[in-house]
Amino acid sequence: MTFTPTLLLALFASAPLLAQKAATAPTDAEVTTAVLSDGTRLDVLAGTKVGTFMIKTEFGILRSQGEQVERIVDGKQEVRILEPLRELDYAQWVARLAERGHINRLFADVPPTEHEGVLLEALRVWGRRLDALSPKIDRDERVETLYKHLLKTTDSKQIALLVGALEHEISPVPDSKRRPTVAEWGKLHQSPIAAQRWAAARIAAVLNDANLELDLLELSLHDKKLWVGLEAGLALNLIDKRGAIYRWSYEMVRRNPTMVQNRSALQLAAWCRQDRQNAKEMSLRVRSGAFFRTNSYPLTYRPLTSRRYSDEDREGTFHSVLAVGVPSRLLMLQVAEIIERVGNAAEMEPPAIEALPEDATTADFEKAQGEAWRKVFLGR
Repeated sequence: MTFTPTLLLALFASAPLLAQKAATAPTDAEVTTAVLSDGTRLDVLAGTKVGTFMIKTEFGILRSQGEQVERIVDGKQEVRILEPLRELDYAQWVARLAERGHINRLFADVPPTEHEGVLLEALRVWGRRLDALSPKIDRDERVETLYKHLLKTTDSKQIALLVGALEHEISPVPDSKRRPTVAEWGKLHQSPIAAQRWAAARIAAVLNDANLELDLLELSLHDKKLWVGLEAGLALNLIDKRGAIYRWSYEMVRRNPTMVQNRSALQLAAWCRQDRQNAKEMSLRVRSGAFFRTNSYPLTYRPLTSRRYSDEDREGTFHSVLAVGVPSRLLMLQVAEIIERVGNAAEMEPPAIEALPEDATTADFEKAQGEAWRKVFLGR
């Protein structure tokens, strides 16, 4: 089973005791849905004509490869038929609406707290395909314009669409003008709004900048929202998978608060156990001791604006997330054993958790799941 932030959150929230009622949008309004020549379905503006190549929605113009509208249907009945699924399996309901192009209904929904990341992810994917900017805006100004909107927006669903659009626009070339700076990224990372911190994690994965690693590590372990922490963990693992598996294993056995140890275990379960070869290589590297011969990085956290890293004179691995000072040999042997167990758990299903009371919260469920994984990785 491959874990994603969406799937993990769906698993965590699947227990009936965590079910939460939320306001739902009305489903009796007309829904104009276009069926395109490539089979794509999408809610479009009323008045859209069959044969048009300009597919307009409430959220922008569809970026397409020359597809045209073949049919216009009323999607109201389909939305209504799917509605009961919302209370039974929210993640599946979102997935079905997203694949059928009913983004208007998704945008109007108010999700249960533990499912907010599921909804934002679906909207982000559509945001990559929708262009809400004027064609008059210069190519190099598009990222700046979208980023300014993102910093000003407090609506989480609008943030998700903007993140998708930014991912489409950001240049893969590091020295391109069309990339947010590290300092600009920090404004999102430090935001009190959970959706903006989630956006920071998504954008960090696109920027692929080693300067963001310590902040992603901090976010992955300490953010109060699990769905934000998991997204930060995914970004950290994408930027430096060697560093991520080592650092989470290290944090799991240190004298950290239980919450940090459990969150480390969840990150290892979500991202690192799928790569058995990486776990094997990192365990050998940690045991060798060569891993720590040099340490040119700061040992304390510093603000983004004053921190810059390089890989000069670095032995054994890459990037800043691995800097931990001079740990004890005994601790390193323990970390190496944990990394091995992470790799050996590649095919393992989520372990059973202890029974929870009826009034248990999402945080209680996260704690129980984290403790279950931690026991697996500790060999208990």
